[in-house]
Amino acid sequence: MSYRRAWLLVDTMNGCFRGPVVASARGGAGGGGAQLTPLGVEVLARYRDMEAKALESLDEDLATFTKLMRYITPSGALIGDEESGVGVLEQVTDEATVALCAEMLGGMSAAFDMTLTQLKERDQFGTKIGTFQGLKHRAARVYMELELARSTVMAAARAVDAGEPEAARRKRTTFAARESLKR
Repeated sequence: MSYRRAWLLVDTMNGCFRGPVVASARGGAGGGGAQLTPLGVEVLARYRDMEAKALESLDEDLATFTKLMRYITPSGALIGDEESGVGVLEQVTDEATVALCAEMLGGMSAAFDMTLTQLKERDQFGTKIGTFQGLKHRAARVYMELELARSTVMAAARAVDAGEPEAARRKRTTFAARESLKR
């Protein structure tokens, strides 16, 4: 991620909450930088708590659901034994989720590109609509959300491709990718 993109994301985050979550200071060799504000610490803690609760609830439901299933291929062969099929099912589900997220991301990117073209070409009141401040800000916000979604989908794809041994981490990255596309 570029330095500029990181700061644009920080600005977007700061605008989404009742106060700034990241404070920045200009400075040369002896100063400057960024740090979380007290609100930022609280937001991060609450986010991590929500993420953990979501994963916990998903684990219980998934375990119950998988106990109801048999792991049989279309040819009728059982995948592993009754217990080892769960891991295969989880892996395949994660891979399919990442593939669908990547497909949705491609659609979002194409729609955004078409929108930018429209903003650059359409005239309203004798001027290009892309010069209107409100539309510029909305386009910038959508761009930030699109890039955030892209990075989470890429992280999930890396976790699945690497054969991430820790299933919980693979689930977290897949969950994050899926959630980033819901906006």
